[in-house]
Amino acid sequence: MALCSLLGIECEFAAAYILGFILEVIPGATVDYQSRMASLLQNDFATILFVVFVGPFMEELIFRLFILLPARKFMPFFAANILQAALFGIYHMNLVQGIYAFLFGLFIGYIMKCTDSIISCICFHIMFNLTGLLLDDYMPAEFNTAVVRIIIVAAALVSFVFTLRKLVCDPQTS
Repeated sequence: MALCSLLGIECEFAAAYILGFILEVIPGATVDYQSRMASLLQNDFATILFVVFVGPFMEELIFRLFILLPARKFMPFFAANILQAALFGIYHMNLVQGIYAFLFGLFIGYIMKCTDSIISCICFHIMFNLTGLLLDDYMPAEFNTAVVRIIIVAAALVSFVFTLRKLVCDPQTS
C-alpha cells in the first residue's frame, strides 16, 4: 500500500504536466476545464473530503472491483482494462479530465492486476487526488517553466519506474 501511495504522488506530478500539455493543444479546453473544476478548487472541508476520500473509494469500487474484475472473466486483461478505463474517462464528463482519467484508469487497472488488491488502488487514487489539490494550492509559479517541468517529470518517471518495478517484482510489498 505504501508503494501504491507513492505511485499516486508520482503520477500526479506527471499528470499535472500532461494536463498542461492537453490544455495547450486542445483549443478552448482551458476555459471549459477551469469552469468545470472551479467547484473542486474551493477547498472547503466537504469538497476535500469528497475529492480525497469518498470519490477515490467509490470510483475504485465501481471501476476496478465491479467492472474490471468481472470483465476479466469474459475477456483478456488488456480488453477488460481498456473497457474500465474508457468508462472511467467518460464518467468524468469532460474531454480534458476524460483523457487523463482514461490513462490513469489504464494504469490503476494494471495496479489492480499486479497487487490483486482494491486497497492498493484506493491508496493510489487517494494520494493522486490529494497531491493534485496540494499542487494546485502550493506549487509556486516559478515551478511552471519548461525546464522545471522537464526536470520534475523526469524525476517522477525515474521514481515511478523503480516503484512500479518493485510492485511487479515483489507484489507482496504493496
